[in-house]
Amino acid sequence: MGKLAGVDAIQYVEAHAEDFKLQCTYPIITVVRAWHWFDRIKVIENIKAHLEPNGHLLVINSIFKPDSKIARLTFEVLMDNNIELKPSGSNVDTKDRRNGFPVNWFDEWKNNSFLVVDEWQHEYELKFTHEQWCGKLRSISWLANIEEETRITFFLH
Repeated sequence: MGKLAGVDAIQYVEAHAEDFKLQCTYPIITVVRAWHWFDRIKVIENIKAHLEPNGHLLVINSIFKPDSKIARLTFEVLMDNNIELKPSGSNVDTKDRRNGFPVNWFDEWKNNSFLVVDEWQHEYELKFTHEQWCGKLRSISWLANIEEETRITFFLH
């Protein structure tokens, strides 16, 4: 694995994105699978305070596509039991998307001087055991709006 120029080590900070504090600025700040939960404008301002001039913000997302047989069956059972499935977090009602991101996020980044240098989408298949599948279901944000008792009933076993 190659070394990134100017980066000696990766520092991980556990804090709220809106108000994390770092001792200095960095050439790269990465957000993985969480942008939709943030107060994005506050986060952008905080990131700008900690990013070196000409630094890069990497926003990485993953999209869960329920297109396997077990996924389709699971979602059928949920819908048959009147369990509403919908995205959670910010912009849940945004229908216009680009590589999985709501299109208005691109405007927010641009308006805050973040230029999109590259974007891509990579599709892959994950195989799950029964236990792993139940764990996956407990973790996806689509089900965050379901009452805890219902989640336990459907996904504990």
